[in-house]
Amino acid sequence: KKSLTDLSSWNISDDGVFNKSEKSFEVLFCDIEIEGREVTRWDQPLLKPKDMELIIFLMKKINGVPHFLIRLTKEYGIYDGVEIGASMHIAKSELDVIHNDEIKNYLIRKYKERTNIVNTSLLSEEGGRFYHEQNLYLIIQADEDFNSINVNNEYFWVTLGQLNYFIQSDNFVNIQARNLFTLIKLGD
Repeated sequence: KKSLTDLSSWNISDDGVFNKSEKSFEVLFCDIEIEGREVTRWDQPLLKPKDMELIIFLMKKINGVPHFLIRLTKEYGIYDGVEIGASMHIAKSELDVIHNDEIKNYLIRKYKERTNIVNTSLLSEEGGRFYHEQNLYLIIQADEDFNSINVNNEYFWVTLGQLNYFIQSDNFVNIQARNLFTLIKLGD
C-alpha cells in the first residue's frame, strides 16, 4: 500500500486523480445532483477508462454441441481470487501487440479481419461507478485455422448449459462474461 501522494506517475487535483502517461484510467471527483430521488445530491468518485475494451467468447462445436471458451480471470475485489471470464478481454490499444497467447492472437486476427463474428454489441458500462465506459462484446466462431492452436490449462470449453449453471451462483462468472452470455442466440 502507498499513499496517493507517493505515486509519481499520477497527478492529484480537486477534480480527480490522473495518470501522467494518459494510459489506463482516471478517477473523476463528481458532485452529482438529481431530482426525484431520496438523496438528491452527493459527491462520488467515478472511474473513467482511457480506452474501449474488446470482450470476446470463442465458440466451437464439439460433437455437434456449441461450446464456449472461458478463462479464469483474476481481478481486484474478487472474493474467491478468480472468476469465470471471457475467452479474451483486452484494451483496443493492445490489439497491435504480439502476445504470447495463441488464442488471444487468433481472436485479435479474426476481429481485425471482421471474420467469423457471430454476434456483436457495443454496451455502455455506466452504472454507479463508471464514466463514459463502453465495451465491444463479440462472439466469434472458431474455424479450421483454430484447430492447430493448443488450448492450454488457462482455458476451458463449457456448454451453454454449464455456463448458465455457473451464472446462477454468485461470484462465479464475472460481469463481462455474463454480458456476453446475453449475446448467445439459441441455435448458434
